Amino acid sequence: MQVTENVSQSPAVSGRAPVPDFVSTLSAQAFNRRQALLYGSSLALGSSLSGRAAACTAASALPATPYTTPAPAADQPSSSQQFDLVDEKGHKRRIFVASPSHAAPADGYPVLYTLDGNALFGLFTALALLQAARPDAGPAPAPAIVGIGYPIDAAYDQPARERDYTFSQTKDGVLHADGADRFLDFVQGILQPQLAQHLPLNPQRQALFGHSYGGLLVLYALFTRPGMFHYYTAASPSIWRSAGAIWPCAENFANQPFAAAMQAPYLLLTAGSLEENTPQRSLQRQRRQQQRRMVTQVQKLANQLQHHPAVHSRFVLLHDEDHGGTAIRSAYLALHDMMDINNMAAGTNTDVPMHTKAAQA
Repeated sequence: MQVTENVSQSPAVSGRAPVPDFVSTLSAQAFNRRQALLYGSSLALGSSLSGRAAACTAASALPATPYTTPAPAADQPSSSQQFDLVDEKGHKRRIFVASPSHAAPADGYPVLYTLDGNALFGLFTALALLQAARPDAGPAPAPAIVGIGYPIDAAYDQPARERDYTFSQTKDGVLHADGADRFLDFVQGILQPQLAQHLPLNPQRQALFGHSYGGLLVLYALFTRPGMFHYYTAASPSIWRSAGAIWPCAENFANQPFAAAMQAPYLLLTAGSLEENTPQRSLQRQRRQQQRRMVTQVQKLANQLQHHPAVHSRFVLLHDEDHGGTAIRSAYLALHDMMDINNMAAGTNTDVPMHTKAAQA
């Protein structure tokens, strides 16, 4: 294992080893609709969590007028860092970490890991702050946010995503998932132990979020390593990928004996109502949508898992959202459900999500 630090060291956290400061910026680039949605939310909301708010920096450069007076810098509610980790194959991944400003509880912070960290980390840190600030937030502590990304300035590294999040199968049904397994080995064997050395994290309150290809990887993690996390969110998962190679994994998971002593994980599945049977700008996009049948396939999986004792599942159809738009609303639901379940565990009667039932939003 190799750790590549981007910038200077910060003070140790709770007597632990120092973690690099988070000082990254996003380079100017042309955004498509999905990137504009994600980056707009991340920068407009998430910048307040980075400890380096761009708006505050810009305000200091405004010319003095009779209507302006000096003001102290905002007291940022959390601290963020980033650093790079290299796995045994030499693949480098950029890790973004935001920890809550409040003291860690005795059993540590809950933690949510999001895939596609370059695009989604800022969004999740902003949503975590807003969720914790709600008057009905309850006693459960706000989670730490960990974004797993890549050492690039763009929102997505598509070749790396295909390597890490997807898999294939032969005509004989043999699954080839070396890349996905290596990625999960990296998270389980390198990233999680590394974070545990620096931050007090609760090993019993860990979540994984993924969208699109990332959602597919979340399903693969659940079906092959159900004890690795306790909350799984697969937002618009690409079930269609490689002729539905995830389905044998789902069937194998469903046929495995369930130990009564095991704590069943929670799975949130989402899809957008505009992902199927809606007019598209081109014939090619129309055919692709018809072939992938995103809503139908996610609904089919939700029905298959509905009464399975080894998982508490929930399906939410997000109205008026296409594939790119589901990421933001799914991120909110993932945090909302995670905190509600934690509040329930803490003995607070909050609006606990209805497990094993479909919903619309």
